[in-house]
Amino acid sequence: EYEGKGKVLMDHTAFLTEFMDFDIEEIDDEQFKFRLLKSIDGIRFSTFVSPAEIAQLETTIPEQFEYISKRLQEE
Repeated sequence: EYEGKGKVLMDHTAFLTEFMDFDIEEIDDEQFKFRLLKSIDGIRFSTFVSPAEIAQLETTIPEQFEYISKRLQEE
């Protein structure tokens, strides 16, 4: 379990607007398949996204769509 100063759960659009690089975890959830994580000064920021939401990023936030696609191919 995470033992930092705190956790912040964000809306995925706010998360992707705020952070340009982050970690991606695949999770066992029917709706959301991915958790995006960013730790800053002991605070963990996270959001959950579905494959459909990632696909929508191609038109709404293309640079983040590219980043996520590349990171998922690396794993």
